[in-house]
Amino acid sequence: MKISKIAYNWLEQAILLNPEEEIFIPCSNKREQKLLLKEILAAIRQYAVVDNLKASKIEAVTTFKDGQLWVKIFLRSTSPLVGFKRSKDGKVDRIVLQDKEVRKRQIKLMIQDGIERKTIVEQMELSKKEEVSFFGKD
Repeated sequence: MKISKIAYNWLEQAILLNPEEEIFIPCSNKREQKLLLKEILAAIRQYAVVDNLKASKIEAVTTFKDGQLWVKIFLRSTSPLVGFKRSKDGKVDRIVLQDKEVRKRQIKLMIQDGIERKTIVEQMELSKKEEVSFFGKD
C-alpha cells in the first residue's frame, strides 16, 4: 500500500502528542475517512520498526462528532508494557516488561548511587543469576 505524505505528516504530529491530547482530522465522506485511517495505521506500523513502544501507544480511529466525519489520533493512556497476573489463589501481581538494556542500566545506576544490594534485589526482583552477574558471589 502506498502511504500518502499527509498520513506521514499526521503521524509526525501524533508522535508529539501528550497523553491527554487528541488530533481530529475532518473528512468529507466515508470513503475518504476510511482511506485516511488505513494510511495512518500503515504509517504507524512502519514507525513501529523505529520505535515499537511509542508506535504501540498511538491509536487512530474513525468517529462522527458534531455532524462531521473525523479520523481521531490519540495516545493510549495504558502502557503495553504493564499487565497483571492472577494466580490460582486469587492474588494479583503486577508485571512490567522492561527492555533488557534499560534494566541493566537502571541496576548499574542504583549500584553507583550506593543503594544496598538487598534493596536492589528486592526492588528490581533480580533472579539469583542476575544478582551474581551484578554483585558476584558472596
